[in-house]
Amino acid sequence: EEGIATYMEGFRWTSSDRTTPQFLPWANWERFGQLRETVAENRLLSLDELLREAPQDLMARGGDSPLDYYAQVWALPLFLLEGDDGAYRDAFTQMVTDAHRGTLRTRIREGLGGRSASIHVMRRRGIDVLSLYTGVPTASLNGKYQEFMRPTVKTGAGQAISRGESPHAKKP
Repeated sequence: EEGIATYMEGFRWTSSDRTTPQFLPWANWERFGQLRETVAENRLLSLDELLREAPQDLMARGGDSPLDYYAQVWALPLFLLEGDDGAYRDAFTQMVTDAHRGTLRTRIREGLGGRSASIHVMRRRGIDVLSLYTGVPTASLNGKYQEFMRPTVKTGAGQAISRGESPHAKKP
């Protein structure tokens, strides 16, 4: 949920109508800058930690932990949509669709059992949910997710971010 929320933060006002926002999920300087710092200082959370932690848990740690968390959860939907050449796009879309339709809990119950479904409903967290939808163990996804971060914040990536474009876009 937090990943979707930060994903939705990216926008720019259109030049033709200053009252109409243009949705651009990559155009999020605050999250991008924090992610760049987090990567540079080797503070990235593993995907396991990211999916199990809650922002309020990180507040107790102090420092930049909550900001690092939000930067990384901003990058998570972007990874699920673009990482591995879009390999997880359909799974992510289905997960969001199930959540929208109110069928996420049923899908979790069918795939992981009633206990997992109850835990997800109570805590709104769960590493197994991502694995359920992608069909890939989270430990395997973690390496790909961590690798996705490096080109996301590489030198020159800020130019793409300022245009609201993916720094992963292949040039024609």
